[in-house]
Amino acid sequence: MKTRHILFALIGIALCLCSCGDSRQKLEKRALELCRYIPDHELLADARHYMTPELYNAIAEAFELAQDDPMEAEWLYYFVTGNGGTTPKFKVSSLDIVDEKHAVAYILVHQVWEDSSPANDDEDTHIMEMEKVNGEWLMSDFDHRKEQCITYIENTMREQAVVNTISDYLINHFGEQYLKGDICIPYIRIVATEESKDNEALVWGDYWVFWYTQQADTLFCVSGGAHPGLMHLCLNQDDELEVTAFDAVEDGSRYLPSAKTIFQQHFNNFQNIASDHQTREWMIIDQVDTYLRKHDIKARYIKQYGQEPVEID
Repeated sequence: MKTRHILFALIGIALCLCSCGDSRQKLEKRALELCRYIPDHELLADARHYMTPELYNAIAEAFELAQDDPMEAEWLYYFVTGNGGTTPKFKVSSLDIVDEKHAVAYILVHQVWEDSSPANDDEDTHIMEMEKVNGEWLMSDFDHRKEQCITYIENTMREQAVVNTISDYLINHFGEQYLKGDICIPYIRIVATEESKDNEALVWGDYWVFWYTQQADTLFCVSGGAHPGLMHLCLNQDDELEVTAFDAVEDGSRYLPSAKTIFQQHFNNFQNIASDHQTREWMIIDQVDTYLRKHDIKARYIKQYGQEPVEID
């Protein structure tokens, strides 16, 4: 009897090992399939069927937000392949089965040129997390990018809320002071941000307001001016950001003393930004482009006062 029980036990172990082997082989093959949907400068539409909804939605929203500031989200565009025209070749080096619905594949990535020659001698190791959803193994994370995407989304949405609030304040409080045109567009370059003890958001910046008149496909600047200083922002009763106070840098002989008082430890940074006219001109065009796209206004050129027209795109 003991021999019989031992025999059945050995057969059971053998079957279990075979089953695990089949499962592992299947998972390794699936991991290689999923590698084709690791974003490389863009997220393929088909990736929705190969990723968990949480991962796909996070990456898709991150890519969408990154369209306005690609340099700030450069990490998003180089998940694996980097930049240089190479193509990644994937290989599963090992695989850990966590439980019946979760597994982790370790992926070796070797870069090759268009003629299939190796771009380098190194192989990078990456981590792919997999989850079984409705009987199908999907990619649930890659190199912890999901968490990185979610953090990026949260930060970007918070920054956009701050910029939108300051933009409305500049238009409503300072736009009325100038000769009006067709469109009032603020220029915002943030110098520094902090959170006060009273949960205020303190935002020091180089702020401007411009009025434009549109003629055909060109925006002509008709008026505008600078309003550097410190914005105090708080959440109101409706949980929306609003500017509760503005410490403005004064004009004339009071400009430097008031700027030093307001910007304090950020004064040198403010001076560098305020004196960088070339960057300001470029960023004005960029912010005008963002405004036009947001409000679906068609224009091709912008002409600042005393300058030649410049193409907006």
